[in-house]
Amino acid sequence: MTTSDPTRGDQPRPDPVPTFGEGFYEYATGRWSWSPEMFTLLGVVDDGRPVEEQVYERMHPSDRATVAESLARSIEDGGPFAGQYRIRDDEGRERSVAFVGDVERDASGASRLGVDGRPVRLRGVAFDVSRAARQAASEAVTAATADRAAIEQVKGALMFEYGLDADAAFGLLSRYSQRGNVKLAVVARRVADLLGRQTEPGTERSLLQILEWALASHDDVAETG
Repeated sequence: MTTSDPTRGDQPRPDPVPTFGEGFYEYATGRWSWSPEMFTLLGVVDDGRPVEEQVYERMHPSDRATVAESLARSIEDGGPFAGQYRIRDDEGRERSVAFVGDVERDASGASRLGVDGRPVRLRGVAFDVSRAARQAASEAVTAATADRAAIEQVKGALMFEYGLDADAAFGLLSRYSQRGNVKLAVVARRVADLLGRQTEPGTERSLLQILEWALASHDDVAETG
């Protein structure tokens, strides 16, 4: 007999837009690459040119400099990056997109370094801000008071670490919830717990890594429980 997991949705949530698009910067080549989901998320058909050209020519002129500076700074110092921008898709519609990322890390949380001592690559995720924020807000309204406190704590941490506004931080948390098909409040509680355990110097992890661990730890509990 199969029992349902109360933390997971019994029915798939209809959403024609991918949960995330992924982007990677390879230090060895100095080039960015995108997952197929990234093109779908942006409503863009890959024309074979470097992805930077494709996105910047469609990006709102007011957003280009800020996004370019954030990415260039992260490439230079190997730190986290984040931003938001507006983009015109191939149908001429404007989409609001947020992205966050960090250097790729190993299982211990340390940056993966090449023989030259530089990071191997950067990894970022992007998502539709307005769609994700609406979905997160709807789920948060029904959460218990204690769960809402955890959601707000994690949302605040994302805003602080990545410089996101409230909608983008809310949306990022929602997208991770959707990807793992785990309720928003459950993900938030687990992330808050993992954040609270980072008490010793040198044990800090990026928030993106903690979000990944929150989903992985839930899977472990579901399989052994």
